[in-house]
Amino acid sequence: MGAGGEYKWNLDYVRGFPVREKAEPKPQTATPDDKVLKLQARRKRWTTKMKRAETAIKKIDKALRYYERKAAQPEAQREAA
Repeated sequence: MGAGGEYKWNLDYVRGFPVREKAEPKPQTATPDDKVLKLQARRKRWTTKMKRAETAIKKIDKALRYYERKAAQPEAQREAA
């Protein structure tokens, strides 16, 4: 026979498990005012993330300029500094 041709599932151990009933879905009570408030909060979070990203990019650019200038200096000047 092929792989698993005579295999039978033994699920007797499952019979003792408790059966959970499905929870009732929560009623949708979102009004347009609620949606406006949620969207405003989302916009504020994304604006904050954008500002933080811009600050991080500025710091990276500053460090990059520093190391580019340092790499452009002759070896003798780097050792003296």
